[in-house]
Amino acid sequence: MELKLNEMSHLTNFLLGSLLLHFEIAKSHCSYRINEAIQRCVQPVAQYAKILNQQLHANRVKNITAV
Repeated sequence: MELKLNEMSHLTNFLLGSLLLHFEIAKSHCSYRINEAIQRCVQPVAQYAKILNQQLHANRVKNITAV
């Protein structure tokens, strides 16, 4: 089942928000080394979310100009 662009955008925002929330909690409770490890784990997901958002924006612009 394919996700609609709007649903994918909400999913991306939810995932990114969840990761950032967990990161902020970890940042306030974990040591520096653990914090660095968390950042390394979260970074690829954040980059993926950024790419998805760019693609969604490009598709929206493309759809608007096609109309």
